[in-house]
Amino acid sequence: MEPQVNPFQLWKQVYVYAEQNYSDLIAKNMQEETFAAWIGASQQWYLFYQDMHNKMLESFFHTNKLVSQDDLARLSSLVLQIEEKVDALDEKVDDELLLELKNIRESLVQLKSAT
Repeated sequence: MEPQVNPFQLWKQVYVYAEQNYSDLIAKNMQEETFAAWIGASQQWYLFYQDMHNKMLESFFHTNKLVSQDDLARLSSLVLQIEEKVDALDEKVDDELLLELKNIRESLVQLKSAT
């Protein structure tokens, strides 16, 4: 009878062997200045790509007359400003109304006392 091969055990052995052999090499390479330069260049390319992608989307939205995220943010800012102005106006009207009611009450009290 042949011994049964466990594929998971075989995979684990391959992983452990590879990890032992490559971990020192990778750690050594990560400490070199060329690795840092490569990471910096990769970051620059990624940022360039991201900027181009954002500009392309912005152009697409503008060309197709679609609403962009910036447009929604600008609109929400305007709505908040209007809400603040309405609240301030509401408070002012309430204060003036209360003052006017107080004046009417005082006038009524004077009229009652005069009669």
